[in-house]
This record gives sequence, C-alpha cells and structure tokens, in this order.
Amino acid sequence: MIEKKKKTNNEKAFIACLVLLISLSLFTAVQIYYSVFIHLAIFLVCYLVCAKEQKRTTAFVSTGIVLCVIFCMMSLMKGYGLAMEHLGLFLHYITWPVLFVFVVHKFDAEEKRKLLMFIVIICLIGDILSLIQLAKNPDISRLLAGDLHISASERLYYQRAGVGGYGYTFSMAFLTFGVVRWLKLTKNKKEKTLLIAFLIVNSLYVVNASYTTAIVLTLVMAGAAIISGMQSWSRVLIVITAIVLILAFANPILQFCHTLAEDLELEWVAKRFGQLVTAEENDDMSSLRRYELYKESWDTFALRPIFGAIVDKGDTWGGHSQILDTMAQYGLFSVLLPAFLVYCKNTCCRYIVNFKLTMFYLAFAVFTFIDTISAMQLPAVIFFVVPLIAYMESEGKLDENRNTNLSLGS
Repeated sequence: MIEKKKKTNNEKAFIACLVLLISLSLFTAVQIYYSVFIHLAIFLVCYLVCAKEQKRTTAFVSTGIVLCVIFCMMSLMKGYGLAMEHLGLFLHYITWPVLFVFVVHKFDAEEKRKLLMFIVIICLIGDILSLIQLAKNPDISRLLAGDLHISASERLYYQRAGVGGYGYTFSMAFLTFGVVRWLKLTKNKKEKTLLIAFLIVNSLYVVNASYTTAIVLTLVMAGAAIISGMQSWSRVLIVITAIVLILAFANPILQFCHTLAEDLELEWVAKRFGQLVTAEENDDMSSLRRYELYKESWDTFALRPIFGAIVDKGDTWGGHSQILDTMAQYGLFSVLLPAFLVYCKNTCCRYIVNFKLTMFYLAFAVFTFIDTISAMQLPAVIFFVVPLIAYMESEGKLDENRNTNLSLGS
C-alpha cells in the first residue's frame, strides 16, 4: 500500500483558503460575512502559496487586471459611480478560472471529488434554509433581489437566515448542468443519493424562489446535460426539433405554464407567463417591461456607439442585461467584456479535453444578454464548479465507484 504524501504548509493553507472562499461565495448560511475585500484577501493568499502554478495563469491575470483598470477608469471619468461594481465583477472573473487551474494541478482525483461533494452539500443546505423561509414568506427571494421594498434590517435578517437571492438562484440553475452530468456517470450509491436529493430540493427551491427565467434555465440546463453526451448530429437534431416545437406551440405552452403557476400559487411566475401570453396573442413584445429595458440600453448605444452614455446629457440604460447595459455605458469598448468572458471560458476548457462545454457556455452567453451577472455566486459556478465536474468527467474520474469522505487534507 502506497502511503499518501503529506501536505506541505502551503498546500494546507491553499486548501483552507479555497474552502473558506467557496463557503463564503456559495453557502447561504455564511453569506452575511462575505465582502469583496475578504474575497480579494483570501484569493491573494491562495495565489501567493501556489508559486509553482502562478506562471500558468500570469497572462490571464494580467489581462484581467488591465481590463478592470480600463473599465474602472472609464466609469470614474464618466461619473457613473460603477468603479466598485466593475472591481467586484472582474475580481470574480479572474479569481475562479485561476483557482480552477490551481486545483487541477494541485489536487489529485480523490481530493477534487471531495471538494465537489462539499460544494453540493453546502448548496443543498442552502436550498433547505431558503425553502424554510420561503414557506413562511413566498416573496423573500424576490425581496432580496430588490423587486419589492425591503428595509436594511429585514434584508439582513433574511440573509442571516440563509435565504438565497437573485445570484444564488441563477447559480443553482446553472449548477444543475454539472450535477446531472455527474449523476449520469457515477456508480457510487452514496453519491447518487446525494445528487438526486440535491436535484429534487434544488428544483423545489428554484421554483419557489419565483424567478421565471431561472425556472426555465434549470429545465434547459438539465436537458442540455442529458443530451450533451450524445453524438453531435443527435444533439443538433434534438435542439432544432425542440426549437421548432416551442415556436409552433408557443401559445399552448405559455398558457399551460401560466395555468400551472396559478395552480401552484406562484404569483410572480404566473404574472410573467400571463404577460408573455398577452404579448404572444397580440404579437407585440413592446408591452413587456423587460423589452423596454433592453430597448433603453440599445437606444443609448445606438445614440452614442463610440464611447457610450453621457450622464450629464440624460443618457440611461435598462439595468437588465449585462451585455446591452455595458454597450450603452461604454460603446465599442464594451466588446472587451464578452471577449474577456471568452478568455475565462478558454482558460478553463483547455484542460477539459474529452468533453465539451459548448452548450453550457452558449446558455451562459444568452443569459448575459437577457439578465445581469451577480458577481458573488455566478462566476464561481460558471468558471470553477461546472468546469471542475467536466474536467473530472473528461479524465474518467466520475464513473469510478469509490468511498468518499470530506477530509480534503487527508
């Protein structure tokens, strides 16, 4: 029997910091303690103790810092007051691909597996904590998203209670893809039980959180995960068939979803599908509030396509699309954002050789057009958790039957 090599102090420090950062980012029970500055401090420790792996990410980190500075400086010069927001976003875009690369090189297969199990468990607990509070007040998750008036003390109370808000809900929708892929491959009964439990509880949470887009996204991610292992021609045929059927039967599908939401007493979801039914019947999407917000951003970009909005002249943007809002704010310079997101994706995917995440990242690209990105949780799932599951699958490490305990340092 080969004795496992003992961890060095630097390796122990990296594991401790990584687990802490993942917990603060994805575990709703401790979300109240999260801040951008704590995130930055923990990441710097991780980066400094991984001296051998730094050179693998030097170009990526340097590019991210340069782009962050560009957007922050433009925000300051334009008087947007978005410098801290840009700093937070780019910090997360840089952090999670870098940590993914470090984990790929520093952790063995069993340690990666334990880490993924830990993430699924804390998310499962977060879903349960959220459901407990949602049973008392169905509007809580929407309250935390700012859709309804809520005092600072109420917000603090619900966050302390572990309720997931906008960012957490959409993160769990995207996480569905990775968990379904894992469930399809694992032969370990304990893992299967945990993953099935997560998918059931997570689905209940996403539905009760009442974000219509998140509900649809969860279904799309589950379907994409199921067909992603098929041959290319089969995937294309299924996707085209699904799109044709949805377009052909749009009204009956929307009517069914509206009725189902009303039967389940999901007020926000029923309202959204009701609006879509009306718009589809009248063949007029301009009545939708989201359409107006998208148009507001696009009109500003069309008016000032080079350098973007000028606040002093009353230019505004909708605030409901990461890409369109950035286009309105910075004009042609906005192309730097999607370009860097592609760089983040490529930084992760270069290590995933036998499994493609094309459908997953295509869904994320569409999401950036229809919604905004919550920096705290979403980049962690998009550029760390799901790529790590895909990496394990590409290496053939998810279909092994093994006993897994959660001691990462063992």
